Amino acid sequence: MGRDKVILVLIGSLDRGGCEMHLLNIFPKLQKKGYRVHVQLLSFPGVLADEMRAAGVNVVEPWIYSKRKWTGSLFFRTIRLVVTSLQFAFNLYRLNPDIVHFYLPASYLIGGPVSFLKLGLVRVVSRRSLNYYMKDHPVRRRLESVLHRKMDAILGNSKAVVAQLIEEEGAPQKNVYLIYNGVQAGEGAANKVGQGKEALVKAHDELVITVVANLIPYKGHSDLLEALAVVVARQGNIRWRVVFAGRDDGLGERLTCHARKLGIEERVDLIGACENVPALLAETDIFVLPSHEEGFSNALLEAMAAGIAIIATDVGGNAEALNGGEAGIVVPAKNINALSASLSLLLGDEVKRRHFAGVAKERAKVHFTIEKCLNEYDDLYNSLLSNSR
Repeated sequence: MGRDKVILVLIGSLDRGGCEMHLLNIFPKLQKKGYRVHVQLLSFPGVLADEMRAAGVNVVEPWIYSKRKWTGSLFFRTIRLVVTSLQFAFNLYRLNPDIVHFYLPASYLIGGPVSFLKLGLVRVVSRRSLNYYMKDHPVRRRLESVLHRKMDAILGNSKAVVAQLIEEEGAPQKNVYLIYNGVQAGEGAANKVGQGKEALVKAHDELVITVVANLIPYKGHSDLLEALAVVVARQGNIRWRVVFAGRDDGLGERLTCHARKLGIEERVDLIGACENVPALLAETDIFVLPSHEEGFSNALLEAMAAGIAIIATDVGGNAEALNGGEAGIVVPAKNINALSASLSLLLGDEVKRRHFAGVAKERAKVHFTIEKCLNEYDDLYNSLLSNSR
């Protein structure tokens, strides 16, 4: 038997987020298919680093790091960039990978050029979002465009992402692949919901609306609050509350103030980073993803797999996941009227909720499983390695 195929994954951190959870779901399982996986971090370890190690993956922490990520003085950022690049170059020879896989823009921009110090590598990059982050950064756009033409494979997680890569960024079509995220219903521990929170307890006649997304402006939490204020005026007799589960990236206090001004503060719970999404979804009646932009949301797929009625904005791969509205309601982004109307419909119609929940669960079971995603990674890696040899 030959040696295991070695993969070196490069990412900023293993803090809790959609991309990071994707890595935790996929790469430990790939090791059972004859791969040896190393994950090098650029900025800081993050809360999932220990879980990744416990799953058997070697996690390489940065030689110097700060939880402030890439902020700080220009001098410190420059030193970190140099040291991080040197560490990655060192690991290219120390770990001797067959494949190097870049996740998220920082790792691509730093590791992409450095990776050419070693010959014979298969280079793969995953784009997990639409390219709005390049909007005010023409140099970054140009550099990524150059790197695209040097990669052996460029992976998008939705048709919208793939289309942007080819049509707007000049990525060679023959090297661009679509691999959907995968989820598995019921994954994770079942003993707690949020950091410092007890398991969610609701009244028997109360409907729970849940958003699972870090508290970032483009995730649309404020839009949902405004839509819910309209719902109160229309259907004040229906008992509901909304739960925001996600890391507070500085928006929490503003959302609380906004809810207070709208008169719905007592119905809004901000529970922080959610350690156990399945437990929260088990108590959820309506899942809402009000984002202004997305690639392909893991949280949306988890809600589908859990069998929950869903409302999502028509951005990125949301409509694609929901099959154009068959498996959930799709509304235009930033459209408060459409969002409030959809909420009113589902809050007042249990039959509709059950219908959408059933269709969503079946669709997730067929199209968006971890096993399907895992096999597509394995097939792609083997094909790329065969071609390189």
